[in-house]
Amino acid sequence: KETFGLDADFSQIVVPNVVPANKWPVVVPVGLDYNAILQACRKSFPIYSYYEDLNAKIDLTQEERHNGSSAYAIFVGNHWEATEGDEELKELNVDTIKERQIKTMTLKERMLLECFLYRKFKKHLDLQKITLCSGSRGCDGYVPVARWSSDEFFVDWFGGRSVVFHLRVRAVVS
Repeated sequence: KETFGLDADFSQIVVPNVVPANKWPVVVPVGLDYNAILQACRKSFPIYSYYEDLNAKIDLTQEERHNGSSAYAIFVGNHWEATEGDEELKELNVDTIKERQIKTMTLKERMLLECFLYRKFKKHLDLQKITLCSGSRGCDGYVPVARWSSDEFFVDWFGGRSVVFHLRVRAVVS
């Protein structure tokens, strides 16, 4: 409510019986779109996004999780750099991740995690490496990436299907 001005109902969220160890929770309320997250984050820190209208850029039919009608929660490894965890994902490209049906972060979830961790710790994720948000796709098929770059949160797009050493997906438990 403080960050986004929403009166969210989380009573129907299904959470695993055992909360995974060493994981951060990310809760996604209904009605919170990409542009609202972008604007809320801008109140706390500078953001560069190649596209200002992320709602128009993201292909919601390709999202791994889309919360049109209900809130949901995921858990993601509690490491500050995408390359510090999820070693089994080290050299996988986006096609392989999709083929293996590995659950990974969407851009929305990555942005929410950035907002939350900054509010709580005044620190940013991915100061040296980049999270490949392979749970999302742009309308043109490109995959969003997110990182902290010098003095701003940076949202850009990755079009290649190759493996790039400084890009890593973040696996999620949902």
